[in-house]
Amino acid sequence: MKVYVNSASGVDGELGTNPLQVAQAIRACPTDNQIAVFCDIGSSIMSFETACDLLSNLNHCQFRLVDAPLVEGSIAAAVEASLDGDLESVVRAAMRAHGLRKLSQ
Repeated sequence: MKVYVNSASGVDGELGTNPLQVAQAIRACPTDNQIAVFCDIGSSIMSFETACDLLSNLNHCQFRLVDAPLVEGSIAAAVEASLDGDLESVVRAAMRAHGLRKLSQ
């Protein structure tokens, strides 16, 4: 299975997200896909929610906001998706990243 990664932040060298860019990134995914969306902080979550309103007529895919660490969670999700995991298993893999330690003490 191919895994597609799109970004809707830091576009044009600026910080932050734009709901229109989020919607465009979701629309750019191939049709009939299940899409896991990762956000880093509150404003990006608001941008995602606004993008959902803009995408209300987008019936060809299922997308879900994932409460997981941005980097570790998205890597775990991509690995699970590459193993043909469905959206729920991809989300579970990403959420397991909450417990990962980067340094041992």
